[in-house]
Order: sequence, then C-alpha cells, then structure tokens
Amino acid sequence: MSIVPLQLARVSNALRMNLSQRTITQTQQSLLDVQNQLSTGRRLTTPSDDPGDAAIAMQIRKLLEPRAGYDDNLKQAS
Repeated sequence: MSIVPLQLARVSNALRMNLSQRTITQTQQSLLDVQNQLSTGRRLTTPSDDPGDAAIAMQIRKLLEPRAGYDDNLKQAS
C-alpha cells in the first residue's frame, strides 16, 4: 500500500478527497481480509484468495483422503 502525499500544490480538493477515500477503502478491505482469516483460522477462505496455493491445497487433500480411509479401515479391523 502506497502513501500518497496530500500536500500537493495546485491539486483540487476533490482529488485530495478521492485519494483519501481510496486509501481508506483499501485499508478497510485489508482489515476485513485479516479479520476473516483470524475468525476462520484459514488463510484461504475461497480459491480466488490465492489460486496457486488453493491448487496445492487441493492436491494435498487428494493425497490425504485415501490415507484417512485406510486409517479408518485399520481402526475398524482392530
């Protein structure tokens, strides 16, 4: 996030207001993202958060599902 100086010469008040409003909106979105991560305990809440990491997580899940099934079968057998 970049900080735009608001003390620019010959800049209209409307531009200053728009820059400030955009910065506040971006900060609020970042805060919302962090709050969602904290409340859910997950870094990825939707695949669109980080498509590369979401694909890796899905591959790992595919590998672990059969192993969990084997573990359940072994527990049932003993």
